[in-house]
Amino acid sequence: MSRALVVLDFSGTLSVEAPQFASPETLEERLRDSGLWELGIDSPRLFWERLINPTWHRGSTTTDGYATVLTAAAAGVLHERGRDVPPATIELAAAALAGHYFAHSPIAPQWHACLRRLHDLDHVTLVIATDHYAEATAHITAELAGLGLDGAPVTSAAPASGQLLIANSADIGHHKTTGEFWERVRRALGDDIVAPLVLIDDFGANEADAAGYADRERIRRRSRAARAALSAVFGVEPHVVSFVLAPNATPDDVAGMVAAAERSTMTVLSNQP
Repeated sequence: MSRALVVLDFSGTLSVEAPQFASPETLEERLRDSGLWELGIDSPRLFWERLINPTWHRGSTTTDGYATVLTAAAAGVLHERGRDVPPATIELAAAALAGHYFAHSPIAPQWHACLRRLHDLDHVTLVIATDHYAEATAHITAELAGLGLDGAPVTSAAPASGQLLIANSADIGHHKTTGEFWERVRRALGDDIVAPLVLIDDFGANEADAAGYADRERIRRRSRAARAALSAVFGVEPHVVSFVLAPNATPDDVAGMVAAAERSTMTVLSNQP
């Protein structure tokens, strides 16, 4: 059987608020709220350079989780700074920050109706594909449930028909730019032939650039690698819909981008025999 596949990125695409958590003002506020600031993680720059950047690969390709990798990194930094903080205190603060982070990562309301319409199409499978921490799988599942949609990780033994699949790098052990990531998605689809394939993604363009993640060359490399991996695994060229928002985009701007992405996707789907 032939099945259309529509792949949607999460952070920066479905969740337009998630990248805003990294803005210096928001991050400082949440570091203070969580208690990490008082313990000694007292600047956004320190947070990025010592807690996030060095641990990103581990955090996004293992099931350790955001709070766990943050706790270990923070403990090392605080020890270097001569702060004698009980491990349980660090864990509590890291867990609080993780809670703030995921609370700041809802699926944007502008996507709600579009997701339902795409989900209801015959012979179309939706996949939310994300390079993220382990906690994101449960978070996305809960967000979908709030929309009346049933989500399941691609690593499930046998996803049920009609479920919206969640492909998280932390569950799979590889990032979206690799063939290994998409092989796991393909196995979740069973024997179905994929055609056509639509990818809606910002490739990091909507992320706050505190860590250089939104560097234009890095965005281009991610886009090229993802396209090549998808083509190699599924044997079909993906139709890529770039979801790049203008700086300071308004809710109406987001709604317009979502509408354009849905029109482009529907055009591809309707042109298939």
